Amino acid sequence: MKKAVQKLVTLLLVVATLISTSVVVTLPVAATSRTVSDAMNWCESQVGKALDYDGNYGAQCVDFIYYYYQYLGVSPVGGNGNDYAYNTLPSGWTRLQGATPQPGDILVYANNGANHVGIYASPSLMYHQAPSLGGYVLRDAHNYTYYNGYWGVVRPNFSDAQSSSVLTISGVNYPIQK
Repeated sequence: MKKAVQKLVTLLLVVATLISTSVVVTLPVAATSRTVSDAMNWCESQVGKALDYDGNYGAQCVDFIYYYYQYLGVSPVGGNGNDYAYNTLPSGWTRLQGATPQPGDILVYANNGANHVGIYASPSLMYHQAPSLGGYVLRDAHNYTYYNGYWGVVRPNFSDAQSSSVLTISGVNYPIQK
């Protein structure tokens, strides 16, 4: 019996040593196969639609974002608009509090009681939907700071880096803030 206990203790020590000295391998994260331009043109194609991903509470801002995640090839996450300040991100995506948005970023409004999300296109263009705004996806000619409670962004890992100073969406050129 004593030998069996000694063998078990030795085995546990070996396993503990292996676990504590294991090498962690980080695999590269594949970017979405979509480009920023693809994403912006997808947003434009949704204008005027009432998107209700989950069938609950009508077409809300998060429903639009659920479909955006799906379009970008990742699983949508749940929650309200303000939850995007801390909910789980797809692999390779980043969350940046107070950041100056880049085209394709998900805008998060989670300060001062705000609870909203949208998608940034340019300093004079964003896409979003809300029951209080008619419940349809809107092409909004306001700067992202127009709405109260701006928290920051969730940034997808697009397959291209936006290097141009102009983004063309459905044939219209929009300047990009660098």
